[in-house]
Amino acid sequence: MKRAFLAVLFFSQTLVFASDKARPYEDAVLVSFRTATTGSRCQSSSNGVGTLNSNTDEDGHTNGSVASSNASDISCRDIALRYYTISMDGKEFVLRPIPRPFNRPSVLSSSLPGSHLEVSIDKKNVYVRVDGKESKFEVVEAH
Repeated sequence: MKRAFLAVLFFSQTLVFASDKARPYEDAVLVSFRTATTGSRCQSSSNGVGTLNSNTDEDGHTNGSVASSNASDISCRDIALRYYTISMDGKEFVLRPIPRPFNRPSVLSSSLPGSHLEVSIDKKNVYVRVDGKESKFEVVEAH
């Protein structure tokens, strides 16, 4: 059972690497990038504090007062998405990164305009390779 699992794992990894090598890549250039706000994410917290003052007289009657205060804090931050414009074979494409596991940044996140890229396009996605690392993108516009 263990050998069968290892064989399947090895075979699936071989297919993944084979599909990467079989995918044709073309040279491209990063033309520009822009950041757009797509919404905001807010969090709130509150703190309540209270005091009770009471007195009991000689007859056993109790009276008192209650004082309380409540403080709250709300913080918001923008949700931003970066769009990249690349040029390949005389055409320009605007790309949006497809989210990666663990929120890892795309390979273009540290690239500057003028950077040379390797790009492969299939029916659904665009694969961009920089320094041997690859990220998947979606085409937003094509000119």
